[in-house]
Amino acid sequence: MLDGNTIRKIKKQNRIKFFESENKNFFMYDALSQNIFPVDKELMNLFNDKIKLSEVDDTKILSLIEKLIQWNGKINTFSKLPETHLTINFSNKCNLNCRYCYRHKDNKNVMELNKAFDVLEYTNKYFKTNNDEIIFSLDMTAEAFLDYDKIVKFDDKLAEYENLYIEESEIVSISPFDFLKKLKSDLYCGNEKIFVDDFKTDMDSIILDHKLFSYFKDKSKVHKILNTGNYDTDYLDKKRLLRLNRELLESFYPKYLRHRKYQHYRIWFMSNGTCIRSKDIELIKRIQINPFWISLDGPENVHNKNRRYYDKRGSYEDVIKNIELLNKNSINVKISCVLTSDYPYPDKLYKYFKNLNAKAVQMCPIRNGNKNSFSKSNIKDLLIGYKNLYDILFTEIKNNDFSGITLLGDDLTMLALVNLFQRIRQNCRCTWGSEVVLDSKGDMYPCLYVIENRNFLLGNIDDKKKSEEILTPIFIDDMDKCSHCWARYLCGGTCYYNNLISKNNVYSVDNIECKIRKTVITYTIDFLIRLIENGINLDNLYKALIQR
Repeated sequence: MLDGNTIRKIKKQNRIKFFESENKNFFMYDALSQNIFPVDKELMNLFNDKIKLSEVDDTKILSLIEKLIQWNGKINTFSKLPETHLTINFSNKCNLNCRYCYRHKDNKNVMELNKAFDVLEYTNKYFKTNNDEIIFSLDMTAEAFLDYDKIVKFDDKLAEYENLYIEESEIVSISPFDFLKKLKSDLYCGNEKIFVDDFKTDMDSIILDHKLFSYFKDKSKVHKILNTGNYDTDYLDKKRLLRLNRELLESFYPKYLRHRKYQHYRIWFMSNGTCIRSKDIELIKRIQINPFWISLDGPENVHNKNRRYYDKRGSYEDVIKNIELLNKNSINVKISCVLTSDYPYPDKLYKYFKNLNAKAVQMCPIRNGNKNSFSKSNIKDLLIGYKNLYDILFTEIKNNDFSGITLLGDDLTMLALVNLFQRIRQNCRCTWGSEVVLDSKGDMYPCLYVIENRNFLLGNIDDKKKSEEILTPIFIDDMDKCSHCWARYLCGGTCYYNNLISKNNVYSVDNIECKIRKTVITYTIDFLIRLIENGINLDNLYKALIQR
């Protein structure tokens, strides 16, 4: 006979939420096992204290408890990523004057290129948290293409830190000069004079040769390396050129050249999509930003109301033209859309983006502190819009159209589905506490939205503090209200900046965002249950979801 201790313990963990389907069936969502189970009304009444333990069959309870203690997923904390992330704002220059922009428009500080190199040196020695990859996000408070020249020079500088040049000490089983002669004999057939007076100069010229891949005789081996590394030989920045040539030489000369593990560096940025030139397209391809994000807030009248040039002209036509240009150049474009109280209709925006043949879109409810932000008085239409959106998706999927799931793969509407299918406990709201944002002086902050707020200053690069000394993630269990919420591990909590604006405390939950996220998660589970009851193949749903 069961006692009530196990049931009481489960209740105390605030992990259970019951759902009733359209067909009057009951389902239990469990936050710790990250799963949804069909249950009968008797079990639901037991957990809701409407009947006593003695009134329910022991076998039924034990079967459910066995399911609840099983969890083979992972915890997504954002604090132990396979990459190290930093944001460098070269400037706050932008050609748009958006209504809801959080950019410090009166702040004319510009980071000098040498200061950016100092950041790179600091990161390489002190900040990196692992040995996989260091990613620098650039100009997230500006239009990055206005700093084109700085981006190119910074990207070139990264090649020095990957350090893929070949040194004499790496040549084994043969003298360095004999190795150089062999290379020139194999790769540069003909009457070209062989210089062996300066090993380093000759090796550097070889490993920086843009056509080195074409000189090898075993083309199948070359093509395999090109395909595996996703190398576009027409668009190779300096560091990827070095990576490719190093990999080729290591593969073709394993007897003579010692393999060396090295640190990867990468640049990432997005654009408002208004001023993209041919050289910008080449830059995206060289740096291999995939996907490339562009801001578009919806139909022309909606977009132009928010995103205008300083002379009050709307930017819609330029953005659409440039998205088409990027698509023609085979650049994978994803769209970032800001949802405001002026146009709080995610369902209508979804239809618009689908008709636009967009490949992916993320609709982000605007943050607090703006006249277009959401409040108790204007949130209703937004929530109705989300409800309508799930109805649209359900109808499409019944007709075997899963394209909407792929389109919204990065959107809030798919967050709970991703976490459920992959059995992830979302333990943080974002990367606050696992990455830093730097201003022009090298001061470090946990978030773009609090930059220059000295209350959140983490230090300066000149302090030479290691990452573990300055990084303090905020976990869901640290949040006063979130830690007791049934949806906590599907959600991750509310934006810390929103919390700061509404409650003057990053640990206090913003009620409006909480309402939005919890409602969307509830709609998501209702949507999933509806699909289950209608016999939809969830394998197809998951395949569409992971294509994002």
